[in-house]
Amino acid sequence: MRLLSGDEALAQVEAVLETWSRPDEDEEQDVWTSWFADSGDSEDAAMEFLHIWDSIRYLPGLTPLQNAIEMAKTWSFVPSNCPTEGYGRFVSLAGCLQEVMGDRNILLPCHKLAKVLGCKPITISRYCKLAIAAGILKVMAPHTFSCKAGKGTAREFRFDCSKAPCEPAVS
Repeated sequence: MRLLSGDEALAQVEAVLETWSRPDEDEEQDVWTSWFADSGDSEDAAMEFLHIWDSIRYLPGLTPLQNAIEMAKTWSFVPSNCPTEGYGRFVSLAGCLQEVMGDRNILLPCHKLAKVLGCKPITISRYCKLAIAAGILKVMAPHTFSCKAGKGTAREFRFDCSKAPCEPAVS
């Protein structure tokens, strides 16, 4: 259901609620009031559901990257020029991560992605360079590192969905 719009998800939830036997035996009472007494009437409940649905970005208990990995099992972002299968999987995962993060920059950690995609971290770096050159990724903030502090910040990106449209993944 996570790929449904709020309206579509609401319709599915209400259809399921309609199949439940109401605890108060009052079939005339709306489904929301029967099961969720604190929700108000069906109009209040529907608007709360829609408001919350649109603010959910990823499944609880998983990191954004883990959520993107799950999403990439059912959806692919396909670049027009895809020289290797691994690059295609990288682009798709980056697109799914952007979907998960919404209107926020994404991070593409080389070591973590290398484990997920079964390649070397340098290959992830090269995928990034290829995607930047293709206009699929735009660098929003550069990588920084301080020798004194011994730490830095990762490079931040934005994924351009117009350069790699989304479609259902092929099983």
